[in-house]
Amino acid sequence: MGVIIWLAWPRYQPPAIEMFESSQSRYDYDQAIALNWEIHNVSEVENLIISATKGEQTTGKALETYTIQDIKNSLECEKNVDKDTLKCRNWYVGKQDPGEYTFNLEIVPQQNQKNSDNITKTTQITVNPPNKPTITIMGGTKPKYELGEQIQVKFKVTNYDQVEAIRILRNNQEIQNIQGQDLENKCSQDNNICNLNLPLPVTFPGNYSFTVKVISKYSQHEPTTQNIPPILVEERRIPLKIDYFSINGSTSGPVTILPDTRATISWQVTGKEPISVSITQQGATFGSQGSTRFNPFPPGTEQRIVLTATDADGETTNKEMTVYVNSPPPPPVPEITEPDE
Repeated sequence: MGVIIWLAWPRYQPPAIEMFESSQSRYDYDQAIALNWEIHNVSEVENLIISATKGEQTTGKALETYTIQDIKNSLECEKNVDKDTLKCRNWYVGKQDPGEYTFNLEIVPQQNQKNSDNITKTTQITVNPPNKPTITIMGGTKPKYELGEQIQVKFKVTNYDQVEAIRILRNNQEIQNIQGQDLENKCSQDNNICNLNLPLPVTFPGNYSFTVKVISKYSQHEPTTQNIPPILVEERRIPLKIDYFSINGSTSGPVTILPDTRATISWQVTGKEPISVSITQQGATFGSQGSTRFNPFPPGTEQRIVLTATDADGETTNKEMTVYVNSPPPPPVPEITEPDE
């Protein structure tokens, strides 16, 4: 009778992991990892533990621990009561840092069964590092600038979504820092390429050299460093201009003067100092503002007076005016007196 009862009593079937694998063998950085598994004799399972070991580590890190009831109620899983199986698809366990991983699925059987060891199965997964951001310097928007202008430098940043910061340095001193989250508002975008125009400060004329350093969000990426070709900044150019030019107070010619009189020429010139002024028929040079007098011109002549101004850069400009010198009046006709008869 006892033998009959023993044979009729259902024998214990331990749980088993029929399949455990990842939805894909490689994942991109910041991509959530999805696992799939199939468990038989699931009614004998109490808990399920998912852990991961990175690289050569000997101890895995427990990512999740679930009761079997949690698993059964999940939308990702399908339970077959008749076959006592449980299939789960695309069970997400979050994102992992780049590297080689061994994921482990461990089943903890019901505690009422003696000598029932935990059952495990593993799968291999690789998490790729993020694409390293790089920068290409296109140079200044023009070959040279004047002091007071804002230097604009063109950059092309690839994989800019992985940029932690862009730092601009001059003589190893940081002069500008752009945070990665601000790039989206500062650049035009095309296939994860950021085309960026950056204004750079200058305070005096000369050749400026800058260094650009791109810091990646991924700490294992070395910073990318590029040097901006030297940018020439010149002193602001003041246009050379003759603001005032007159002869005997007249600013438009021709001017007519009497014989044996001295003409007075006056001027005012603006531009980059020092400015020198030369005048025809005057042996000396003058400053940017002044007046001088000519010696009397020969009567009845036409005189072309040219004022030439030269600035510190060697640029020249001139104005001219014509002076007419009247002829002297004819001598009086002598009066002829006829003799008396």
